Amino acid sequence: MLRGIRVAQGVLARALMAACQELADPAEQVREFRRVVDLLFAFMDAFSSRMTAEYSAEHDRWLTRGAAAREETVRAVLDGQPVREEAASELLAYRLEGRHLAVVAWCESPRRTPRAICNGRPHPAPPDACAR
Repeated sequence: MLRGIRVAQGVLARALMAACQELADPAEQVREFRRVVDLLFAFMDAFSSRMTAEYSAEHDRWLTRGAAAREETVRAVLDGQPVREEAASELLAYRLEGRHLAVVAWCESPRRTPRAICNGRPHPAPPDACAR
């Protein structure tokens, strides 16, 4: 995409410079060349800024869709809902077949109450959990 913008800028610059050379009075050509350059750079700056914003927004939407789909799949697996194993494995980049071992660990923190994970959702840990 960026290369296309640069190529288009070059083609447009050459065409505008050729038009200035052909149409402008020789005494005014330098001033007109400068004007074309200023206008072209201002346009390309605004255009590329807009393109960057649109690309970033679309990229964020793409990432969000993927994250949402992965979260939905993980929740379905943890909740015991039926999932297409091959598709879920591909989406999660993690093989689902076979046996899996999970460990839940936490520690006390002055800022947070200990929590455990049960069925994929956080739950308060028992008061004596850290003493065990």
